[in-house]
Amino acid sequence: MNYEESFSTLSVREQFLHMFYDDYLSEALDLYQSPATDRELLDELPETQLLLQDMPFADRCLGLLDEMSSWKKVRDEAGIATFCHGSGDSFMIGVTAILPQPVFPVLALCAEVDLLPTL
Repeated sequence: MNYEESFSTLSVREQFLHMFYDDYLSEALDLYQSPATDRELLDELPETQLLLQDMPFADRCLGLLDEMSSWKKVRDEAGIATFCHGSGDSFMIGVTAILPQPVFPVLALCAEVDLLPTL
């Protein structure tokens, strides 16, 4: 049974909200775009507007992560690899690491200057 089938007894609105808040955003978008869905039921939700605004950005980010061969490795030390991509307004930094703890406390301490070597 897939994610959508587990909510088959819920209304379309309830299914959409569950998918949205459970981070099944692609499935929520598929439900919204389905010809069987009455979009008027979902258009009034602020979650729908957030999803429609953010999905193109999320798709672009996932696409960039899939193309790691186009990223330049800047540093690889102590199990942390730092990459950069693009230039000017579209300059991005990426990091891969194995962290033996939750990621959010680490991100709170991490600043951009820590990711790039000193010139």
